[in-house]
Formats: sequence, structure tokens, C-alpha cells
Amino acid sequence: MSVSLDFLVKVLQLELIEVEHDLEGLKELYSSRHDSSEITNYVFLENTAVLQSELNAIHTLGTLLSEMVINNNHTPHELLNSIDDYFKKEIKERQFSRAIYDFTKLKIGKVSKYLDM
Repeated sequence: MSVSLDFLVKVLQLELIEVEHDLEGLKELYSSRHDSSEITNYVFLENTAVLQSELNAIHTLGTLLSEMVINNNHTPHELLNSIDDYFKKEIKERQFSRAIYDFTKLKIGKVSKYLDM
């Protein structure tokens, strides 16, 4: 399948936005569980802090991706591998949690499968 590299980046950005929406949904779930006394205030605050940190990290990576200069000499798979390496480096340098890399790796894999259709 022949797709533009810019298109792949846009699809990956949408996938990262989907992760943000999922995390926001978890925050709402925790809030609801807290309001109904299913979880303690401590657990609620701890979970909310972790989710907010993950949201900030995913948002940061999405911003970095939108600012990324695309080398048009790459094949689509090379571009995705390059983005994966870039995310891995940024996640390590910024000391984001391992879960952030797992989220991005899954989304890059999803976009890669799209290419193989």
C-alpha cells in the first residue's frame, strides 16, 4: 500500500489522541468510583495523579510528533521505526513511565498493520 508519510504521522497522532481519550475515561471512572465510595480518597488521588502524568506524557509526545521534520527518503516502515526510536529516546530522557512507551509501541504497531493491509 502506498501512503504519504505525512498521512502516517497524522494517523499516529490520531491514535495518540485516542490514548488520551481512554485515559480521560479512566479518570472519569475513578471519579465515579470515588464518589460512590468504592475506592478511598487516597487511592483516588494516587490513580488520578498517575493518569494525569500519563496524559501529559502522551500529549507531549503528540506535540513532538507534530513538530517532527519528516525525511521523505524513508519508507513508511522506516519512518515508523524512526518514530519508535525517537519516542523511546524522549521517554527515557523525560523520565516518563514505561507504560507510555508501551502505549506508543502499540499504536505504532497498529499503524504498521494498517500499512500491511
